[in-house]
Amino acid sequence: MKFSVCMTNYNTVDVLSQSLNSIISKVDIDEFEIVVLDNESTDGSADVLEDYSQKYENFRFLSKRCLRGTGRQLAFEASSGDIIITADTDTIYNDLWRELINTYIERGFQFGLSSWFSQIYPRGLLKTVGGWSDFQYMEDIELWCRLAKIGKYRTYPIVCGENLKRNPGLNRIERTARRYLRFRDKITMFRHIPFSLYARGYYKVIRDKFTGMKAASRLLYYLSLLSAAELGSRFRRSLREYGDIRYIAENLEDIRIDLGLVDERELVIPKYEFTARQECIRAYREGNYEYLPGFYD
Repeated sequence: MKFSVCMTNYNTVDVLSQSLNSIISKVDIDEFEIVVLDNESTDGSADVLEDYSQKYENFRFLSKRCLRGTGRQLAFEASSGDIIITADTDTIYNDLWRELINTYIERGFQFGLSSWFSQIYPRGLLKTVGGWSDFQYMEDIELWCRLAKIGKYRTYPIVCGENLKRNPGLNRIERTARRYLRFRDKITMFRHIPFSLYARGYYKVIRDKFTGMKAASRLLYYLSLLSAAELGSRFRRSLREYGDIRYIAENLEDIRIDLGLVDERELVIPKYEFTARQECIRAYREGNYEYLPGFYD
């Protein structure tokens, strides 16, 4: 198999068929395989994926409860293509997506290339850097940082489709677990932001919004999560090296390329903010707390 489209899925049944059909209509199913790792969805997504796997010989469906980055890695490991293309099951892909793939193949690129809602990698390169890490959030960006460190990452920020993301319904325990993961993943990648700056930021935001016991309980909740996430981040960094957002921020001019598929004005340039310690300190002093991981999933 030459090309593999690798995807993860969780509770996207309302848009899943549209997404898969948009992909299948733009690839030669004899040359492309599609591998989907489902995160044990509870909305009927698994039944849809099973139907596709029965209909198309080169469609593979796996199921495992795991973090998003782990899911991407498992889908990759189950694939066989020399070129790995990532896609999302909540996105309807357009013709530009196929043009991007064609251009990547025709030019024989040997680096990881990102766009909005899809990325392309040589299989050997992913193996060299170890593929995706066990991140729930920013799992793709963490991989790009490691690729950028060795000069093997480029971005061409065209919009390859329409994202129809739906936030799945979560109970309180699930929301807390996701907030912890968001905090942990942000702290791991933004190591230049000191813990004290996160703590002071949440203190200010909560005290400005709540009073009395409600403020105290919210503050205890978020600072407890933040402390646990800090410990989790330190532990995981003691086991292996993770990407640092500064690898990308410091090399933006070399990383951005123009493949000429659309007018430059149609490119959606991603913002990389708060990538320096002093920038974050200045934001805090000015009452700008956007460097925080956030309150909601």
